[in-house]
Amino acid sequence: MVRRGLVMWLVCLCGVLVARMLGNGAPHQLMVFQSHHETDREIYLLDTAQRLTINMSRDMAMDYSPTLSPDSSQMAFVSLRDGNREIYVMDLATGGLRNVTANGSADFEPALSPDGTKMAFTSWRSSVITIHIADLITGETTPLLRRRYNDTRAVWSPDGRRLAFTAWEEANGEVYMIDLADGAMTNISRDGFANDYNPVWSPDGTKVAFISWRDGNMEIYAADVVNGEVKNMSQHPGNDNRPAWSPDSNQLAFTSNREGRYQVYVADVGTGEIRNVSGRQYCISDMDPSWTADGAGVLFVSWWSDRTAVYAVDLGTGALTNLVTYQDRYPDLLPRGCV
Repeated sequence: MVRRGLVMWLVCLCGVLVARMLGNGAPHQLMVFQSHHETDREIYLLDTAQRLTINMSRDMAMDYSPTLSPDSSQMAFVSLRDGNREIYVMDLATGGLRNVTANGSADFEPALSPDGTKMAFTSWRSSVITIHIADLITGETTPLLRRRYNDTRAVWSPDGRRLAFTAWEEANGEVYMIDLADGAMTNISRDGFANDYNPVWSPDGTKVAFISWRDGNMEIYAADVVNGEVKNMSQHPGNDNRPAWSPDSNQLAFTSNREGRYQVYVADVGTGEIRNVSGRQYCISDMDPSWTADGAGVLFVSWWSDRTAVYAVDLGTGALTNLVTYQDRYPDLLPRGCV
């Protein structure tokens, strides 16, 4: 009880610090990431402008898979603090923390709705893995579908009216879109043989990027949800993954090993031009891109032999800024969300 009380006091203190961070009038952009550079895997909040890092989860158990709400008011993450995988949601202004899933089965892959009132997540509550939706106001949780297939990794459309998700069907994984009003489902990856998975909506809601093995290697494809066109955006025999849309939906950042080691690239959706934007000569790899809120830069994780760091690159000048560095190499230091 003493340890739990101390943890809750620290969480409240973090809430006060975040409230001051957001209310001090200075420009800010928030990013969440996970790292086990202290004693266990924790969730951290980074203000990229002020370079202020706060440990938000502060529990002896493992906390991971953080995601921010679009308005940066809430954060969801997976925690083992109750003995199994549960999803917690934190109010960043107050530090208020609640277990949203509260179920004996494994719950993971949280995704907060654009308006912050619902959360989609993946759960192993039956013989198959299914997607559920939790109402954060009423507390009610309902399954999205009742099928004999495994459905995973749901992501919200920007207007909150649809979900894209991976359906692991008879022979392969496919990316589907479901209309939450009428339940209409559309297969938007449309391959039928290779695995397609990990969808990501474009901010304008017209496209969904995903990873595909249809060419014999990992490629980034984008499906136009208006006209049904499916296009290879990465176009290389190397392995390409971790797609991230720019705020204006005109560019895709992704990770690729096309030059031998993993680096970060940006593809122009209109012209197809691809350029290396991380370009570091001596690190082991650069991975896991996310965009700055103004679309002028990309953040990514750089792995070295003796440390791990989060960098921001200015796409106009190519200038690199080190935002945070840990002196041991922690390959789970992953940025998740930047608003």
